[in-house]
Amino acid sequence: MPDRCSSPPGSIRAESTLSLTSSRIRVSRLYPPSKSKTIVYAGRLSAEKGLRTLASAWEKTSGGELVVIGNGPEREKLAVPRVVLAGSLNNAEVIRATHNARALVLPSLCFETFGNAIAEAYACGRPVIASDIGALGEIVQHRRTGLKFEPGNTAQLLACLTEVLNDATLADRLGENARSEYLARYTPRRNFELLMEVYERVAPGVALTV
Repeated sequence: MPDRCSSPPGSIRAESTLSLTSSRIRVSRLYPPSKSKTIVYAGRLSAEKGLRTLASAWEKTSGGELVVIGNGPEREKLAVPRVVLAGSLNNAEVIRATHNARALVLPSLCFETFGNAIAEAYACGRPVIASDIGALGEIVQHRRTGLKFEPGNTAQLLACLTEVLNDATLADRLGENARSEYLARYTPRRNFELLMEVYERVAPGVALTV
């Protein structure tokens, strides 16, 4: 795990914030995850992202659709039933796809840093199914904002996918908690406040201007 230092828990890039605006994702426009039967993956299609685990697990699910956003050498490994290979999309399109999904899945096998994909899913009120490794394992709260599984464990990932797809009440509760987590920790205003708290600890009493 990278050195965490004294930094805020995460922040959304300026362009991501603009994309959230341009995609018109508002609290009043959000609808519960149970309205969708689509699971979304967004990222590079490479071996360390755990896509073979995802493909193996997805083949054993019954119902639903997996939308895979991104390109890379593992693309052909995802040519299984009920998978849509969407290719590369711009940030606004990724957020829109996440907004229309039941959940986001991130089956990475490697240690990831803070990922905007999770914060953007939370902003959309969508739970995240993620490998319990690195920052993914820290940001996703099991059975509160999503579900976690052992990296590379097909059976555990299958169980998570099946539960989210089949249990509408669970999906909606996780999604509601995810949205609350976004508002509490990941909005631009909240990240500014957290950053100022760090500065105050490092240089107490020093006036800062922005």
